[in-house]
Amino acid sequence: RDVLEAHAWDLQAALNSVLGDGGAAPAPPSSRVPTLPHSGTGNGLDGYGGGSPAVRSPMRTGYHDTLLAPISPAEERAREADRAAREAERQAELERQAEQRRREAERVHEQDLERQMQLQRQEMERQALARRLKQQEREAEEA
Repeated sequence: RDVLEAHAWDLQAALNSVLGDGGAAPAPPSSRVPTLPHSGTGNGLDGYGGGSPAVRSPMRTGYHDTLLAPISPAEERAREADRAAREAERQAELERQAEQRRREAERVHEQDLERQMQLQRQEMERQALARRLKQQEREAEEA
């Protein structure tokens, strides 16, 4: 931040200074930068009012970028083992669900077969009763 302020928030000039390109001392703030009209409410330090430059400083967001350190081979193996264990659990759960669906389909199929057998049995009993009644009617006519 200090480097940016020293270069009047000119990122290119600040990078050139930090990286050694040009090696010149920071340039004073350019007089070409227009100033905002003074509203009388700002103190000139926050980028609002008070004759501050038209380009204000970056807003504070609370975000901090952190780089992840490289992981060791042991950590990598542990992560891979953890990934493999989660995958195996997921696969086992999928197989368990598939087996449960298969059993449910088999149960429904058996119920359907049983219902069909019951209907066939009822139809056969009805036909047998109808034959018996016809037989009895014939015997009654002959007698």
